[in-house]
Amino acid sequence: MILPLVRDMFTMSAKWLGTRFPRKYQTLKIIAHERWPHIMIEEKQFKQKINAHRQVVGNSSLYWIIFINSELPEKKKYYTLVHEIMHCYIDEVRLLNNTNEKEKIIRLVDNAIEPTPSA
Repeated sequence: MILPLVRDMFTMSAKWLGTRFPRKYQTLKIIAHERWPHIMIEEKQFKQKINAHRQVVGNSSLYWIIFINSELPEKKKYYTLVHEIMHCYIDEVRLLNNTNEKEKIIRLVDNAIEPTPSA
C-alpha cells in the first residue's frame, strides 16, 4: 500500500516532468541524462510487446538502465520515460534504509524549496 501523501508527491513530480519541459521524448531524455546522471536511457527492440524495461545495475557511477522500446511512437516513448523515471524514484526511496540518510535528503529538499531571506 502506498500512503496518500507519497502518492500525491509522485503525481506532482510526474506532472512537473510533463509540464516543465516540452513534451518531446528526445528533450526529456537529454534533461533526464543531465539531471540524473546515474540513470542511463537506451532504446532497443523487444521480442515481446512491452513499452520499457528498467534494470538496477548498482555500481558506483550508474544505478539504473532504462530500455525504451524503439518501435513506440515518440509520444508513447515520452510517457513511458516519465513512467520509468517515477519507478526509479520510488525504488530509490525504498532503498533508503538508514534514517540519517532520509533526514539528510529531507533537509536538502527543505533548503531547495525554502525561499531565500530578502536582505
